[in-house]
Amino acid sequence: MNQTFYFTYGLTGHPFSGGWTEIKAPDINSACALFCALHPNKTDGVLNCASVYTHDEFQRTVMNRDGNYGFRCREKITVSITRY
Repeated sequence: MNQTFYFTYGLTGHPFSGGWTEIKAPDINSACALFCALHPNKTDGVLNCASVYTHDEFQRTVMNRDGNYGFRCREKITVSITRY
């Protein structure tokens, strides 16, 4: 079952200025790998975002209520695995 992870952005130096990306994936490692595939690291081993939150962590932030630098969700990405 997929969980939602939130990749937040600062004002400069990230794929978006403010807001966040929501990634639904089975685990944090899968979510980070997918994020890196779409938004490659600028520095080796450092994600190209400000912070990463689980769903529960994000729900407790002010961003969940008020947005992040005036923006909310910028993109939603879902991992889908189909086995036959």
